[in-house]
Amino acid sequence: MANRPRRMLRFLAGHLAVGTAAAAVFVGALLATDALGLASLARADANGWVAVALLAVGVWVTFGSLAMGAGIMYVDKDPESGGGLRLGLRPTLVPVRLRSGSRSSR
Repeated sequence: MANRPRRMLRFLAGHLAVGTAAAAVFVGALLATDALGLASLARADANGWVAVALLAVGVWVTFGSLAMGAGIMYVDKDPESGGGLRLGLRPTLVPVRLRSGSRSSR
């Protein structure tokens, strides 16, 4: 059971690595092709590297989150198959009670 959190972190880290690589390729392509004049604009300013760094971090967070979310959504939740695709997770039912006075969505 102690190995399970390590497996989950390794699973997420692998997907984060894929998102990181995709973000690096995307930002590199943006700068290499000078799309919308981004590279020339960054070169023209003394602190253009700050703008490039902020762009890279924003794209890294977006692509990394997307890759990790896709990995989580891909985990098999069929109880007949024994749990998760790689992690051996089992779905858990959570009881939900409506508060008094709350409306139903019907």
